[in-house]
Formats: sequence, C-alpha cells, structure tokens
Amino acid sequence: MTLETNHSLIDFGVMGMADGSGARPLRVLVAGGGITGQALAFWLTRGGHRVTVAERFPALRAAGAQVDLRGQGIEAVRRMGLLDTVRDKLVDEAGVAFVDAHGKARATIMANTSGKGRQTLTSEYEIMRGDLVRILHDATKDDTEYVFGKSVDGFEQDEHKVVAHFSDGSSGEYDLLVGALLRRNDARPYGS
Repeated sequence: MTLETNHSLIDFGVMGMADGSGARPLRVLVAGGGITGQALAFWLTRGGHRVTVAERFPALRAAGAQVDLRGQGIEAVRRMGLLDTVRDKLVDEAGVAFVDAHGKARATIMANTSGKGRQTLTSEYEIMRGDLVRILHDATKDDTEYVFGKSVDGFEQDEHKVVAHFSDGSSGEYDLLVGALLRRNDARPYGS
C-alpha cells in the first residue's frame, strides 16, 4: 500500500477493521514514539488494531522547539478531536521581525490568524513540540502499549509476520512494523 499526497490511512481502508467486518485486528509495532509514531498509533488503535510503540529514549521525549501546524496538519488534529486541546497550548507569536545590528526592525512578517488563505512564516498554530507530544500521548496511552528505553535493532519477515529484534535482546512478533523515526541514524537497521 502506498500513501500518496492528500490520502490517509482511512482512504485506503486500513482503519475499517473495527467495523464488524470480521477482519482480524493487526498487531502493529511502531518504532519511534515522537509525533509521527503517536499520531499513527492514534489512528490504528481507533481502527481496532493492537499497537505497540517502541521508543529508544528512556521516557516520553517532550522537548524541542516550536512546531508549526499548517494545512493537512491542522486538519489531522481536527479529525483527531484534539484541535481545542492544541489551541489551549499554542505559542503566542504575532509574527517575525528581522532587525539590524542596532535593533531596528527592517522587515516584519505577521502571522495569518484569520483562518483563511496561506500561512506566513509564522503559523497561527504554533505549539511547542513537547506540548504536542504530551497531547498525543495523553490521547493514546490508554489504548497503546508504550515501551521506553528500547529500540528496534533489526527484523526478519515472511509473508505472515515480522519478528522485531530489540536493543535489550528480546524479540516480538507482529503483523506490521512501521518506522516512525526522524534521523537517518535511527533508521539504519531497516535499510542499510
């Protein structure tokens, strides 16, 4: 299955398993407990699947700079039912000013807070990464198994299953393994 621009897991029927169709729920391992891994866990658990998120960091990694939510990101948060929660944690940033060596503003670009049209350099929906991570974790922690301090070091697969090998020497069997990792170094065991 390939996800193309403007499509989602819902569009491809992956989310329809909890509708009484008789399809067996998948056992899914998501490698990476950041924003992407938690958002994927959110949708998969609501589709009736059993999800485990393995994060190599020993605890929820709730640090980092601001995240701008735009277009599809705002729509995804809205569909998750989390837009009001995100709005409560937005960073109050009116815009960006470029100043010279004397502190005099030479150019200013204000945030588009109208909810219409294109966003500027500063988004109406700016949130600290840690706040977004905590919001997603709170929305998924009751339905998702989180394993901290453990990473996927490798895997084997056949037409029926994936066996993931973890950094602590243990293994687990799943129907699907998804790498939701940011840095190339984190993903090396999967492709190189």
